[in-house]
Amino acid sequence: MLQEGITLKLIGLTGGIGSGKSTVSKIFVKLGAKLLDADQISRNLLTKEGEAYKPVVDHFGQNILFDDGSVNREKLADIVFANKEQLSVLNSIVHPLVAIKMFEAISDYKDTDSVVILDIPLLAENKNRDTYGIEKIVVVDSPLELCVKRLVQHRNMSVDDAVHRIENQASREERVKIADYLISNTGSIEDLTKRVHEIYYDLTSTTKE
Repeated sequence: MLQEGITLKLIGLTGGIGSGKSTVSKIFVKLGAKLLDADQISRNLLTKEGEAYKPVVDHFGQNILFDDGSVNREKLADIVFANKEQLSVLNSIVHPLVAIKMFEAISDYKDTDSVVILDIPLLAENKNRDTYGIEKIVVVDSPLELCVKRLVQHRNMSVDDAVHRIENQASREERVKIADYLISNTGSIEDLTKRVHEIYYDLTSTTKE
């Protein structure tokens, strides 16, 4: 339980693909934190009812759709990760809409003493810490080889595809540079859980200055 006098805390969470960030976010939620997931918001925006659906389909064409009209996210990813200009176009459509949804969700907690985790994969790239009023940033870090291994095992990517996806993101050094709390995810799930517990305890046992 938060100590008396502690107000809403907005905590940024980021990490490269394959770093284990999603596992960390689940541990935070089990501890009592609220989660706002930028990736999930993005997925919702790309559903047939979502605000990003029409502009994305208008730009990328019908070939990114399944037979039922829903967006084939893998096909879209293949296009944008092979072409930085196309990636920029997609980001220019989706990111402003994600920001609107994120602000709306944050406002639901503004009068609470919640710890709200803003899971933002591109936090280092977009440098939007101040945009959301993020107080602290948690970075999940793993070596390239380990990230590639996880992507191959758990997402059925080829090694080349996994490396390419990683290289299209911020470097490990860029992410580490913005970290207030660093999680080195190279050990067991028990080690990871212990580190997240330590961070959560620190966040909930210190009052805002």
